[in-house]
Amino acid sequence: MTEVTPTRANSSTAIAVDGRPTPDEHRGSVSAAMNGITQTAALVGLPLGPLLGDLLGIRGALVAMGATTVLLSGVLAVRLARVVAGEDSEIRTSSEISA
Repeated sequence: MTEVTPTRANSSTAIAVDGRPTPDEHRGSVSAAMNGITQTAALVGLPLGPLLGDLLGIRGALVAMGATTVLLSGVLAVRLARVVAGEDSEIRTSSEISA
């Protein structure tokens, strides 16, 4: 296992889900993916939250958003497990794309 330096340990892209450090050549992609997910969540959640609040009430909106978060987390966890196990051929590294 690669040693994690103190500066990398504090980085949001330093440790992947499986506990291994993100290689330096992939840190930009990981950071971009994390930023994209955050921006998409804000883009969808900001207008959807008040709408759900009006339709379902505050408690109903929070339950609906929590259930959606749990559902999407499960889907993404299964997808990530397939990628880590090497079963998903749709996701390619940058070296495979440029070849």
